[in-house]
Amino acid sequence: MQNSKLRIGIISAEKSGDYLAASFIDSLKSSGKDFELFGIGGEELNKFNISRPQDFDREILNVMGIIDPLKNLRPILRARKQILDFFISENINIF
Repeated sequence: MQNSKLRIGIISAEKSGDYLAASFIDSLKSSGKDFELFGIGGEELNKFNISRPQDFDREILNVMGIIDPLKNLRPILRARKQILDFFISENINIF
């Protein structure tokens, strides 16, 4: 059986999530696993050479509370579709 890289989809919309995601990926990398990253990240996650959709504005997902997401529902849903389409096109194994 051929060993292929695990294709991981990951998203971090704000700084604390970015730090958590980067810490997780750093631990995974230390384990010696062979993987590729796809998704949306900030400065910390981008240090791991993450492949991402073209022209994606991560700030669209950086919303809090109830009112802010409702006011931005259409852009958030468009971003969701763009991310899902990207993950499908890249044959992500795990999200």
